[in-house]
Amino acid sequence: LLGGYEQRVFIEGKAEANPIVIFLHGGPGMPAPFSAESRDKFFRFTEHFTVVFWDQLGCGTNRFSITNDFTVNTFATMTVALIREIRRGFPHNPIILFGASLGSILSALATAQVPDLVHAVLVYGQVLKEMFFNDEVFEALKKSKAPQKTVDRYMSSKNKDEYTLLGDVGFISGTIQKYT
Repeated sequence: LLGGYEQRVFIEGKAEANPIVIFLHGGPGMPAPFSAESRDKFFRFTEHFTVVFWDQLGCGTNRFSITNDFTVNTFATMTVALIREIRRGFPHNPIILFGASLGSILSALATAQVPDLVHAVLVYGQVLKEMFFNDEVFEALKKSKAPQKTVDRYMSSKNKDEYTLLGDVGFISGTIQKYT
């Protein structure tokens, strides 16, 4: 049970004492490259690490209809729950978070909440804070052929404290792709 949702997690490794690597994929809803179905691509990792493959809720083996109520913090809460579950099962192993894209944000948020449980964090394709809601994006949209109502919608969501994944992030991601 991660964040109140029943989920499947796959764990593979050759030695019980190996350090744990928890893969945190991008998305939301895009488990590449660390999906549970891609486990055979990382077989060399399992020689030296016990690897945790978690398809975040809403994709892969954890299919679920994500609604507009789900935020990055919803997934960060699930990540913390996963770390705690892994710690219970492997009380003495170092835990390393390996995040890509959205997984880089989840690794940072989770580590901030449970720094005593995480020994290291590796990220690639990291997402920087305010990636979609910043002055550069606003200027690009103003100069684009985006309709004024689209620019206005963007501006109304720009200063929120927390963004929904489907509503806010999905909207601006699609808008950037379409008009810039």
